[in-house]
Amino acid sequence: KAGRRIGIDENGGYAEYVKVPARNVIKANLDWEIMPALSISALASYHALKYSRIKKGDVVVVFGSSGNAGLFASQLAEIMGGIVVSVTNNELKVSSNVVTYTEVEEVVKNITDGEMADIVVNPLGSKYWDLGLRLLKQGGKMVFFGTLSGNKVTIDLTQAYLRHISFIGTVRGTFEEFKELTEICNKCKSFVWKEFPLSNGKDALLSLFSKERKGRILISI
Repeated sequence: KAGRRIGIDENGGYAEYVKVPARNVIKANLDWEIMPALSISALASYHALKYSRIKKGDVVVVFGSSGNAGLFASQLAEIMGGIVVSVTNNELKVSSNVVTYTEVEEVVKNITDGEMADIVVNPLGSKYWDLGLRLLKQGGKMVFFGTLSGNKVTIDLTQAYLRHISFIGTVRGTFEEFKELTEICNKCKSFVWKEFPLSNGKDALLSLFSKERKGRILISI
């Protein structure tokens, strides 16, 4: 069963009090820096990894690993037993192996003795689609759930079926998975760039578009 799915966004979150049904409330012993990211970035990544049937020892490549979704995909894949290669052009340390897009192909070859990765997690879209395919082993899986860099790709079907490549599109996750996250994500980290008081909420929203931004922005209430 798919279960109750989390996927509805509504305005009004910047408030001291909110009213929700009791069945939608979960008690969690997690840092405040983690909690705001659980229902979207972390949940989307966790759902994608579970859908890919990740198992211990799988080599997992995560694109955009310094972004919100990639950040949690890298950490959760390690928690779930994967050998993670995090790909980013920033300098954030999000897993044991952090490489750039120009380095990743050679690194994955070295780690796997040329066999390549079991899973590629792509939350970015079309820009790195072809690179992701090159990184996959025979029978590998491409998991994708975002189109930040574009939503149109060209697939060589011959190569896809000869190599038994699986393409897995996912979106958000279930309420049950969200509850699981609150239990396993106690070791997760979120990179906070700046924190604003609620009275400066306008500045916080504008700073989202800053070219200097690296990490999340928090509004304290």
